[in-house]
Amino acid sequence: EFDLCSKGCSKPRVVVLGASGFLGSAVISELALLPIQLRAVARSRTLVPDGAQADIEVCTVDLAEPGAVTKAVDGADAIIHLAADIRGEGAWRAAGSSERQEQVNVGLMHELVGSLPSREIPPVVVFASTLQAESAAGQNVYVQQKVAAEEALGKATAGGVGAPRWCLPLSTLFGLQLFCSRVPT
Repeated sequence: EFDLCSKGCSKPRVVVLGASGFLGSAVISELALLPIQLRAVARSRTLVPDGAQADIEVCTVDLAEPGAVTKAVDGADAIIHLAADIRGEGAWRAAGSSERQEQVNVGLMHELVGSLPSREIPPVVVFASTLQAESAAGQNVYVQQKVAAEEALGKATAGGVGAPRWCLPLSTLFGLQLFCSRVPT
């Protein structure tokens, strides 16, 4: 168990990058039930559940814009990085890549770890990767990008930058997105 609060805070601030996606909305739904400060960051509209205990701040921003990640994670005690670009030809099932996919799938992590050295108490970082990253066989561009992001986080942590970090090797996720019910007011 970790004490997630920075000096003097009464509730830890948890930032979820990619909060409006399939996985992000499920995570937001669960975290909203806790007595925390929750910052939900996404490019598109983010729904929040009714009856939330958390103090919820919704930030609608394109994280691929320079400086957006640094601003989004400012003051975080924990960061859950779920943002990914899986659309189009460079998607996880396809062979190609685009500049935007490279920026979202790798560049966001570089900006995130670049923001950590300035922190007196670094945040805990959780990164949603892919189970395919554990095997070099048959890696497509998306998997290569996830591996590169994992390596960037690992190097930062090994270099003494950052608090505990976890890379979660997730399998393919699919289902109905029914977690949150309303747009925050």
